[in-house]
Amino acid sequence: MLGPSAHTDTFTRDNLPLENYREAIADFGRAMELNSTKGEAYFSRGVCYFELGDFKRAKREFQKSLQFKPSPEFSKWAEKYIEVCEKFGA
Repeated sequence: MLGPSAHTDTFTRDNLPLENYREAIADFGRAMELNSTKGEAYFSRGVCYFELGDFKRAKREFQKSLQFKPSPEFSKWAEKYIEVCEKFGA
């Protein structure tokens, strides 16, 4: 369920296709240290946690991404992911 935005970030392009989600999570953390107002990084880190089956952390990341008032596309995908996370008990 990777949204279209998951492929727009440099870190994502390098890590997600390789299913190296743990490394991508660390990369997004570093990106947030440089620019903590980048909601897309929170969204993409949420995708990584989602793919690892950590739905509680994924939900928190998607919720955090919405605090930055992302584009309508990001908002739509974050809300969809939150809904699915809740179905998995998050």
